[in-house]
Formats: sequence, structure tokens, C-alpha cells
Amino acid sequence: MAMERLEVFPLHRNKHLIKQCCDLINSEWSRSEMARLHSLEASCDTLPTSLVLVKTEEDNSKKVIGHSKITPIPSIPDGGFIETVVIENHLRGKGLGKYIVYKTEEYMKTLGLNVAYLSTINKQEFYSKLGYIQCQPISIYGGCLSSINHSNVVSVIVPSRKTFMKKQLK
Repeated sequence: MAMERLEVFPLHRNKHLIKQCCDLINSEWSRSEMARLHSLEASCDTLPTSLVLVKTEEDNSKKVIGHSKITPIPSIPDGGFIETVVIENHLRGKGLGKYIVYKTEEYMKTLGLNVAYLSTINKQEFYSKLGYIQCQPISIYGGCLSSINHSNVVSVIVPSRKTFMKKQLK
């Protein structure tokens, strides 16, 4: 696939592609279309930001073939959390996942972010090849996981299948 026919840009600047993006993500992780659309419509310049990998077709129409999302991490102001990285199923294995991750990292640097974090269940090897290393779990919802006050909380600890990873952006 010719890279010159590919672009990565913020979804919120191309809202006409939201439905295509929704369908792509739901083909990998099924979720209510309404909830997915609501999440994608939240994309903005200041985070969260959804980025789309788009292929320009012969007729100059745009087809969404990939997606990534950058979410802020309140407890790590110079870090961003990369999530929902997906490439259209029949196009995998062609370097497009690597391409969208690198473009996502470049975009993060333009926002002044210095560290990229992510979690994965079964793609540790892929992300390791891109320079990510395993790290402690982080919370994208506020404070660190280890600083939560458990004094009045009864909880059951469920082991996570997720591996958290990070990369210093240069």
C-alpha cells in the first residue's frame, strides 16, 4: 500500500468520517453505536483526541482504515494514554499499525507530551518493537492506582490481563 495515499489527522476536524470510524472500532470491540459515537464526538484539540488513518481512494473519497485515541492522564501532566489502536482487519501485517502509532506519537509531541502510555492484552511484542517497555499500571481517571484510600472500601482484587507499557517521546 502506497504511503503517499495515506494520511493521519484528527477526527474532529473531519466529522463526516465519524460513522466510518465507529464502524471500524466496533468491528474489533463491539459496543453500542450510540456510546461509540458519543466517545468519538468528544475528540478535540486539547484531549481526548481521536486520530484516523485514512486512505484516499481512486475517486478521491476518503476511507477510514485505522484509528488511535489519545487521552489525558490527570496525574501525569506530561503524559498521554494511547488507546483504541486498530487497523482494518484485512490490512493488518502491512506496517499500518506501526505507522499510526508513530503518527500518534508525533501528534502527542506537538501537544507538549513527553511520555506515551498504553495498555494491551496480547500485543506486548508489537509495542516492544516500537520502543515501549512494561511499566506499573496507571489510572487515566485521576490519581495513581496505589494512592487510592481503601480504608472504607471492601473490594475483590481481580487480576488484570492487561500489560501497561510506556515510551519516552524524544
